[in-house]
Amino acid sequence: MNYLQAPAGGALLLTRGPPGYLFGLDSASQVVVYQLGVMGATFNSFGGLIYSANQTSLDYSGGNLYASQGEVMDVSTPSDPLLAARLRFSPCALALRSPTRILMLCHSPVFSGPILRVVDTSNFVPVASATVPVLLLGLQPVMNSMAYLGGDAVALIAAESPTSLFQLYIMHFPIIADPP
Repeated sequence: MNYLQAPAGGALLLTRGPPGYLFGLDSASQVVVYQLGVMGATFNSFGGLIYSANQTSLDYSGGNLYASQGEVMDVSTPSDPLLAARLRFSPCALALRSPTRILMLCHSPVFSGPILRVVDTSNFVPVASATVPVLLLGLQPVMNSMAYLGGDAVALIAAESPTSLFQLYIMHFPIIADPP
């Protein structure tokens, strides 16, 4: 078995970064940057980039770090992360669709089912959206984790309410089937 020496301190959420890096969020809503080396990992934490402690997912693509409450951080220079955007919708389950698209399944601001948004990663603008039927997930489901499965499919771990059991949902959305 091989392992790296763990640094003191840590993240609650973790995602991959560019080669040699991992990114995370800690309990104090700080961005955590792990630099991996031959002898172990070092880390730094950066405050003022995350507005909400209620993050449920984190994803990385093309120099940007996406948080489930809508924050987008430019981490192209991992030692100096910057706030790049604050998306106006949250909370969301996130999944990377391609280098130019991220999928965000978010609660609806009106009384309808959750909305799946396809967001362009170059300008952080939604380019397509679809509403999930209320009968499938309920009005305000607890959405923990989403994964892009390829083609037009995503997998989601969710519950109809905080007191319900979490279930696996496989959903198909034609809006995510076509590249880019």
